[in-house]
Amino acid sequence: MSSADPTRRVQLIYGFVLVLCVAQTTWWIVDQARFTTEVREQAEGFLRADVQQARQLLAAGVAPEEVAPSFPELQFRPDGPQIDAAALAKAERRLRRRVVRYGWEGSFFLVVLVIGLIVLLRTLRQRARLLRMQENFVAAVSHELKSPVASIRLTAETLSLRDPPKERRDKLLLRIQEETERLETTTTNLLETRRLEEGGIKHDPQPLDLAEVVERVVDSLRPSFTACGVTIHNGLPKGLVLLGDRTEVQIVVTNLLDNAGKALAKCDGPEVHLAGAREGRYVKLTVSDNGVGFPTSESSRLFVKFYRLGDELRRTSRGVGLGLYLVRSLVEASGGKVSATSEGIGKGATFQVLWPAAQEVAA
Repeated sequence: MSSADPTRRVQLIYGFVLVLCVAQTTWWIVDQARFTTEVREQAEGFLRADVQQARQLLAAGVAPEEVAPSFPELQFRPDGPQIDAAALAKAERRLRRRVVRYGWEGSFFLVVLVIGLIVLLRTLRQRARLLRMQENFVAAVSHELKSPVASIRLTAETLSLRDPPKERRDKLLLRIQEETERLETTTTNLLETRRLEEGGIKHDPQPLDLAEVVERVVDSLRPSFTACGVTIHNGLPKGLVLLGDRTEVQIVVTNLLDNAGKALAKCDGPEVHLAGAREGRYVKLTVSDNGVGFPTSESSRLFVKFYRLGDELRRTSRGVGLGLYLVRSLVEASGGKVSATSEGIGKGATFQVLWPAAQEVAA
C-alpha cells in the first residue's frame, strides 16, 4: 500500500468531519434564531396578558395611578392601557442583537475550523510528498550502490578468469573506473549533504581560476564521457577568478557535468558546452547540453532535495536526487546564484552558476 492511501483516508475523514461541523453549526444558528423568535412571541403574549389584567383592574374601579406602577411596560391612555411601543422596540432590538451575535460566533467558528482543516490537509499532503521522495531516495540509493558494485565485481571476475586481448581489457578497466567514479560521486553527495545539513562544512574561500578548476574536473570525467560518445566543448577563458572553496567548486562542477551526462544518456550526437564570462560582480559558468531537457514549470523544483522527474521505480536514469540540491546549497552558501532553463522535453537544458568575483570581493 502506498503512502498516499492513508493520507487519502484521512482527507475523507476530515471532509466528513467538516461537513458534520458545518451542519451542526448551521443547526445551532437556526435553533438559536428559532429560540429567539419563541422568546419574542412569549414576551408579546405576556404583555398582552398584562394589558388584559390592567383593564380588569381599571374596570374594578382601581385608579390608573395605582395600576400604572405594576405595569411599567404599558402606557395608560384615555382609551385604555396599551403596550409601550418604545419598550417593545427595545426588546426587539435586544433579541435581534442576540441572533446576530450567534450568527457571527457561528460563522467565526466555521472559518477557524475550515482554516484549521486546510492547514492540516496541506501538512498531510506535504508529508505524503516527503514520504514518496524518501521512498524514491531509498530506491535510488539502493540502485546507485548495488549496480556499480555488481558491475565492478563482474568485471573483476572476468579479468581474473581469463586474460582478454588488450582492447577488451582496456574496456573492462574503463568500466571499473566509470563505476568507481559513480560510487565516489554518490558517496560524496551523501556525505556532503549530511555535513551541510549538520553545519559541518567549513568554507575556505580563496581566489580560484574557474578555467583551471573546470579543466581538472573535465579531465577526470573525459574517459567516461568519451566511452559514452559524449563530446565536451570547453570554452572557458582564462582569468575568470572567483572567490570560493576549491572542494565545493569542484563538487558543483562535477555534479553539473554528471547531470548533463545523465541527460545525454539516450541522445544522438550528445554534446556538452561549457562557457564562462564575467557578469557584473560575479563570475558565470554555463553548462549546456542537447539532452532530454525538462518542462519549464520544473525549473525551480530541480534543486529540491531528493526531487527527480518521474517515478523512481520506473526511472532508468541514475542518480539519487542530491546532485543539484548540493549545487544550489554550496553555491548559495558562497554568496552565489544558480538557475536552470529549458525549452521543454527533448530540447536540452542550460545551467548557470554565478560565484562572487575575487576582485570584486577584495574591492
